[in-house]
Amino acid sequence: LHNNLQLQERFLEDQIHRAAGILMTNATSLRLPEEGFGRVTALFPVFSMMNHSCCSNTKTLMNPDHSQEVHAQVLIRAGEEVTNQYLKVLQPTPERRSFLREKWFFDCLCRRCSSPTELGSHLGSLLCQRRRCQGVVTAARPLDYSSDYCCQQCGATVTRQEVTASLQAAARLVEVTRPGEGEVEHHERVLDALSNVLHTNHALLLEVKQRLGLLYGNVKPWLWAELGRPAKERKMQVCGEVVNCLACLEGGYSMARTGMMAELTHARVLLAREDFAGGRVTRKVLGDTVIQAKFLMMHMAYQTRKIAGNG
Repeated sequence: LHNNLQLQERFLEDQIHRAAGILMTNATSLRLPEEGFGRVTALFPVFSMMNHSCCSNTKTLMNPDHSQEVHAQVLIRAGEEVTNQYLKVLQPTPERRSFLREKWFFDCLCRRCSSPTELGSHLGSLLCQRRRCQGVVTAARPLDYSSDYCCQQCGATVTRQEVTASLQAAARLVEVTRPGEGEVEHHERVLDALSNVLHTNHALLLEVKQRLGLLYGNVKPWLWAELGRPAKERKMQVCGEVVNCLACLEGGYSMARTGMMAELTHARVLLAREDFAGGRVTRKVLGDTVIQAKFLMMHMAYQTRKIAGNG
């Protein structure tokens, strides 16, 4: 503004920094067509006064005309604070709190951040490596950035440095594919290798399960018609585990949960039809499964249109 636009007389340096700070901590990015537009940020004065919570009670919608709507996700009682969420739900507490402090300059103290188990989701929990224990290991003081971890079963302490090293090694394992290894084989190998290190709901494993839920039945050579019974049931298992974990963290509509629920529902119907054709279930069981699936898919489609601003 000073050097290129020569606006030194109009805007003081302190004013520029203050405006930049307000936009950085309160504004919202707008999605505009790639051609003909630059990067655009908008400041919504009322919306910016809402506080963040990692277990928020609202969902924010952006309409085609760039106006915003805030919808309740759960029942909000009189006098209860209305909150929104700045981050993706599938991030464990240390990652969320560090990013919130770096970008928005505050330390989140919400129910989820204060909970060692992240409200029972165990998104950041590990497993105890003591012989014959395998208890759940969680942060001893979740709101302390340097907190050590503690096994809830045997009481063993794991240092923050040891936890960080384990998670870094796990992340490398997720990213590196062996030569000649297919995607499904890679993800299943990773889950097996980390099943004794991380809680089954840990964020790293949930991301792998999400990918598997989408791969099984949808890509060659794992198309539904080519899958054996164990692989079909495996698809339903990983989808169900993701859905159940996300239900601990998000009330109401969730885009991530909806995607997995759609895969799970479709698989249930296909498997029910196969079982009926093979005489393993009755026509009533098949009919009930199809009706439940249609009702669920209609509900999810309605919610998706509403979130997209088209309904």
